[in-house]
Amino acid sequence: LGAIVASQFPDNMSISAESLQSPSGQLGTQLFEVFFWAQNALVILMLPGLAAGALAQERERQTLEPLILSPLTPLQIVWGKGVGVLAFTALMLLATVPLSSMSILLGGVSPDMVVAAYVWLLGLAAFITAFGLYCSARWHSATQATVACYGLLPFVLALLVMFLGPGSVIAGVFVIVGAFVLFYRWWMTHAESPLAK
Repeated sequence: LGAIVASQFPDNMSISAESLQSPSGQLGTQLFEVFFWAQNALVILMLPGLAAGALAQERERQTLEPLILSPLTPLQIVWGKGVGVLAFTALMLLATVPLSSMSILLGGVSPDMVVAAYVWLLGLAAFITAFGLYCSARWHSATQATVACYGLLPFVLALLVMFLGPGSVIAGVFVIVGAFVLFYRWWMTHAESPLAK
């Protein structure tokens, strides 16, 4: 990623108030777009290999049975594996913040755009991690799980992009209805409380 920024960063101009106007704003936007798509590509290429082997490697090393016999529930084991992969990913993304902030220096990119890009990257990382853990639980060998994850991921991402708009609306409706149901249940159980009255 540093090489991408070095290749795209203008080396023949000095940064001043005049240089941060329109032409350099275009340079900042171009740098930001190239860097953002490179980060997307790296997340898509790196994460399936990390997540797909999480549970399958435990099975291959025969350490899954002792892990299941521990006081952890199966859900806690899966959450632990997922959080471990996401923590590593978040650390790697955090290390790229200074590089992506170079586009702010050139103009044309606001800090809100950088924050939105990193939120998108973390959401994509969470989705790929969940899919990798599914493949890791579904296939017994780490090699099979990794190959299946890399093979099926383009189709799953295409479905995600295809249904992103309607899915967001449906998810929003479910969140609103769920919040209303929770509030109604709380209201009915605490109807005699001073707050409800």
